[in-house]
Amino acid sequence: MQLKLEHEFGKYLDPAYWQNVWHLLVNRGLEALIQVAVLIIIYLVLRGMLFRVVDEGMARLVRRHPDGAGFSRIKTLQGLMHSILSYLLFFIFGVLILKAVGVNVIPFIEAAGVIGLAIGFGAQKLVRDMISGFFIIVDNTFMVGEMVTIAGVTGVVQNIGMRVTRIVDNSGRIYMIANGDIGTVTNLSRNPIVDFVEINVAASADLQKIMEIIEVVGKQLFEAPGSVLKQAPTLEGITAFSASSMTIRVSLATDPIHLLQEQMRLRRALREAFIEAGIALA
Repeated sequence: MQLKLEHEFGKYLDPAYWQNVWHLLVNRGLEALIQVAVLIIIYLVLRGMLFRVVDEGMARLVRRHPDGAGFSRIKTLQGLMHSILSYLLFFIFGVLILKAVGVNVIPFIEAAGVIGLAIGFGAQKLVRDMISGFFIIVDNTFMVGEMVTIAGVTGVVQNIGMRVTRIVDNSGRIYMIANGDIGTVTNLSRNPIVDFVEINVAASADLQKIMEIIEVVGKQLFEAPGSVLKQAPTLEGITAFSASSMTIRVSLATDPIHLLQEQMRLRRALREAFIEAGIALA
């Protein structure tokens, strides 16, 4: 027994033993280093190729919309696809590199599965918000800069995130709505908004003259530089009258963001025209 222990201990004092260990470590290390280098090169090449495919695909979509429609949605999708591909490739090649250097990756994968399952149960709301945000972008439900009504809130979309959507109303208040809570959406920016202004004039006013003034003023406002009206405002008719006054309604069509501005511009122009023409306001 003692001789056996002396023999075992003695081999550690033999330079040849340590020389063999060194050669073994060098060979294994060199082999692992080569494998890691090859995997990194493959990762970079594959990542670049996939990114190029995504970029070319998105570029084709941009060329189909030369007027810029949907450009922000396409750029958002492009960044999203880059992120997904980066995380996926990083995980796959990270596992391969750990395996190449001799690390047993099975416990890590099992632990990641357990942790992922726990996170999945604990973050169902977060996952639902992210999935909803993805489909909001893909389905083109609304885009940044459009006016929408969501959950009783009307405003301009400031940002579409993967978890929340930010909306700014006319008063400057910012609403952050979780994407998973977005149900019915009213997009006010896809079609022109038709609204009206009402003006009270004296009951004895010349209706024919009023119609002519509204036609002239409407044409001037529509053709004015910087106008965002979709068509010239027109007289709809009389909505109410009494012995002393009558209410006339003028319709106008514009985008929802500039609706209030165009209504005020129309009221001001009609008031000035009526006063100049001698039509009494009530």
